[in-house]
Parts: sequence; structure tokens; C-alpha cells
Amino acid sequence: MKTGKTVGWECDLANRTAFLFGDLHSKFGIPLDTSTVKLDDLYGYVHEDDRQRVQDAIADARESRTPYVQEFRIVWPKDSTTHWVACRGKFEYASNGQPVRMLGLAVDITERRQIEETLKNSFEYGEGLR
Repeated sequence: MKTGKTVGWECDLANRTAFLFGDLHSKFGIPLDTSTVKLDDLYGYVHEDDRQRVQDAIADARESRTPYVQEFRIVWPKDSTTHWVACRGKFEYASNGQPVRMLGLAVDITERRQIEETLKNSFEYGEGLR
């Protein structure tokens, strides 16, 4: 399924696997033959400087039963370039209160982040709106 700049996921927490769908290859650098991955392998795509923050935010959302919302960098395995994504997700719980799965979407926001950085730098160097 092609969905533009979006990747969706459904994580089976008991099996620690994720089913991925959407524009995996052209927007996220994930190999075309990938649709199911181990959850721990997904963290390999997250920039190492952002990994702990992402893990903490997921743990907090799980514990507090609130939506997961984060922006972070991913590193494409094919060329090691860095890209930005905005993610939203939520846990689903069994009748006994245990989380059983997590559903969510990730959107490529690299262009937006680049524009924000350019604007920030132009204002820092006195080149802002005149």
C-alpha cells in the first residue's frame, strides 16, 4: 500500500514484532522486502542520540495510557542519511489491563525541519525579516 510520506505500524507486544505498511522504501529507507520486523530492530533505525528519548516516551505512554507523540531522527540503512519523522501511536489493552498492541503512524517531516532550521539560523545571524 502506498500512502505518500507515511508509514503505519501495528506492534504485537506479546511476540515483540511489528507489521509495517505504507511508503517504507522511498520515504523511510526501509528495504522493499520488509513488512514485519522485531521491535528491537526498529530501534536500529532511530538515530542513536534520540533512541533513549523515544524509548522513554513509549514507556511513559504505555504506563500512563496516553497517546505516544514524538519527533525524532531516523537513519536510513541504505545510505546512512538522517531524516526526521513525527510519530503518533496508542496502546490497546486487554481486559486484564495489560497492553497487547500498539498502533501508530510515522510521517516524514524532514523538509519541515530543514525549513525550521534555516529560519532559526537566519534569525540568529540577523538575517530575519526586515
